Amino acid sequence: MIIKSIKARNFMRYPEIELKGFPERGVIGIFGNNECGKSTIGHIISFALFGGTIKATKGEKEQIIHWGEDVCEVELEFSWGTKEYKVYRRIRQTGAQIARIEDMSKGKTVATGVHDVEDVIYNLLTFDFKGFRYSTYVGQKELTLIHDASKIKDRKEVINSMLGIDAMEKTRLEIPAKIKLSKTERDSIAIEKNNVENTAKDIMEKHKESDAIKTQLKSLEDEYKTKCEKLEKLKEDLKVFQKYKEISTKIASKNEVIVEKRSAINNVIKTLQEIQDSRTKLQKLEKDIEKYATSDSELESKKELRKQFISFKSQLDEIKRMANEYRTEVSSQISRYKQQEQGLNDRNKSLERDITEEESIQVDEAEIKFLDVQKNRADRSMWALAVCTIGSLIVLIIVLTTGNRLWFVPLILVIITAVGAYHKITKSKKLAQSLKQYEKDRLRLEQREEHLAKYSDEKMQIGKQTGIANEQISQLASILQVMKQLSFDSFPDIDGNFKLLKEQNINQLSEMKNGLSLIISKSYPFIHTEQKIIDYELELNKAIDEQSSMAKEKARLETDIKNNRNIIKKEQDALNLQSQLCQEIKEQQEIVAKLQAELPSIEYSEAEYKKAEKSCSELEKRMKELEGGRGNSIGRLKTLEKDVLKLPKVQEKLKELEDNYKNKSRELKIYDILNDAFIRNQQEIRKRLGPSIEMYFSWILPKITNNRYQKVKVSEDFNISVYSLEKNDFVDIDNLSGGTEDQLLLSLRLAFAKALTPEGAQFFLFLDEPISSFDEQRRTSFLDFLKLLETNFQQIFIISHLTGLEDFVDNFIRIEDTKGGIPQVSYSWA
Repeated sequence: MIIKSIKARNFMRYPEIELKGFPERGVIGIFGNNECGKSTIGHIISFALFGGTIKATKGEKEQIIHWGEDVCEVELEFSWGTKEYKVYRRIRQTGAQIARIEDMSKGKTVATGVHDVEDVIYNLLTFDFKGFRYSTYVGQKELTLIHDASKIKDRKEVINSMLGIDAMEKTRLEIPAKIKLSKTERDSIAIEKNNVENTAKDIMEKHKESDAIKTQLKSLEDEYKTKCEKLEKLKEDLKVFQKYKEISTKIASKNEVIVEKRSAINNVIKTLQEIQDSRTKLQKLEKDIEKYATSDSELESKKELRKQFISFKSQLDEIKRMANEYRTEVSSQISRYKQQEQGLNDRNKSLERDITEEESIQVDEAEIKFLDVQKNRADRSMWALAVCTIGSLIVLIIVLTTGNRLWFVPLILVIITAVGAYHKITKSKKLAQSLKQYEKDRLRLEQREEHLAKYSDEKMQIGKQTGIANEQISQLASILQVMKQLSFDSFPDIDGNFKLLKEQNINQLSEMKNGLSLIISKSYPFIHTEQKIIDYELELNKAIDEQSSMAKEKARLETDIKNNRNIIKKEQDALNLQSQLCQEIKEQQEIVAKLQAELPSIEYSEAEYKKAEKSCSELEKRMKELEGGRGNSIGRLKTLEKDVLKLPKVQEKLKELEDNYKNKSRELKIYDILNDAFIRNQQEIRKRLGPSIEMYFSWILPKITNNRYQKVKVSEDFNISVYSLEKNDFVDIDNLSGGTEDQLLLSLRLAFAKALTPEGAQFFLFLDEPISSFDEQRRTSFLDFLKLLETNFQQIFIISHLTGLEDFVDNFIRIEDTKGGIPQVSYSWA
């Protein structure tokens, strides 16, 4: 796995960060002062892959989201083999999370959702967040993670998971279920074989039935052939009738065209008359042009009326808005009262259940008395046995002090009396508990009347509240009904609304009623007209437009006089059209004559035509019945023949079932072999892991300690001892200096990661402040050694607050604090 780019918003200290184009090979340093946000880069990678960090292992939003922000987002691009993936996560202050992983090489989403993305990451990397921390991610101050004795259980779980032992064990544990399933399947195969044999017998019976159906089918086909010949003759007769009917229809259609043409001629005559009327009207308008002298004063009057109408509409719109708002409010109040009524009904049902429970309480006084007697007897027996026990103890002490050989006699008495006393104490406690429970029931019985009275009062109160709610709903419904009757489309509606509100006299609608009264009193010029408001407005605007155009009418009339010649020309066009229509009528009449000549020489009547159609329909119906019977017979015959043809396959099926039975028997033997193989493989893998880690440990340690320490021992629980030249013996790691201990622990972490990472795999290694306690010589040795790890870790990240380390890495990222507290990130790729 190689990191390609990271991107985050509102993550920990970073409001915004984006690093892209990471080098795919080499050592990448992440440098900066303490607390400047270096480790956050590792946290971003960890959170993107697994939804958690070292500080927030379960993805706690308080540890992840930048202070004061509502949402945090991260995005990580990485390559795995030949494929590239992009992981996206988002978490809100509410705790809601979104996760998505995309296969960038295919351009599609692989999985969405937190759990599905975690499954995909685990299948790719073969480890989870815990395995990540134990292998390729060495967190700050976590060098002791593997060596810590309290982490032995976690360490073993990670090893088992990363080596596939868990998956192997899970598979092994599934084998008994598979054995049981195979046995069940083998029994099922035997049952199925018996069923197949019965099927073969059924097929032979169906063969006999198919012969009878073939005989019936021949009879149906003969009748069908006879009916088909009769139907063909009827259809020929029907074609002649149909031709007569079609030609008659065409003649009627042509006659209709002739009527339309004659009607058009009449229209042309009317048009000629209208042209003459227009000429006369034009002459009259020339005389009446003086009538337009008063058009200006009339126009001003109309404009003043329009101002009053605009004021009226504005006030009416306010009342309509008031009506809509109040209608919405009343509907909302009705809903609230209905919800309150439902809540009261629910509480009433709860009280009914409480009353039923109280009335079911019973107390058996005879049983209480019997238990009381038994307890008193047990108490007396207990005290008697206690006294005997104390007496036996005194005797035992006296016997022991005198050296008597019969000391065991009082000892046996002490044991017997002590056991009896314990038995009586236990019995007394049980009887006391039973009496205590009866006393509780008796107390509840004494308080029952009080509780029932209390519940009855509450039920009565609920009844009153329900009545009030019903009354409120009824009142509001009546108001809403009045509101629904209101209309604002016409002037009579306004007056009708006012009268309706006045008749109802509803206080809540008094403001609306006063508003209607006011606009009625101020709108006397038009309020009493019998038409719609929108129509009145259109007519008023139209009248104003007409008055405005009257000033131009004189010029228009003069233009009409000049255009008189055009009117005469239209008259000539109309005469030409009249002549053309007469010619077209003549042509249509000739077509009608030809069609009449084509009519068949038959005595046609609608009754004969319908009779022929009916006979044809009846024959077709009978033929369909024959076809249906024939089809059913053919279908049944095909079904039977299909079943008969199945016999070879049934025989093949029998052989297949016998083979499957044998295979299942072999499968059961294989499962036994696999179970033993899994156990041996797990043991072998565990045996190889310890020496492998010890080998890598011994390879790494000398290189970062300048050969001071070369030999190490790693126990099964990963307790570390190192060979000391000074002491000429292996010593425990806790006996070494702090710097040396960090070197050994770091070597162990690297050996652990190297042992669990396949040789030559493309993977990254992330080291957070691993050399903070190293002196300069050890630091130099370690940084030189990192180059040797590139066979296992193609991409190595190292975080350090120390200065002057740029020459020891191939590329580096520099993080600096700013005055505003926001980290400033820069990077240089070689």
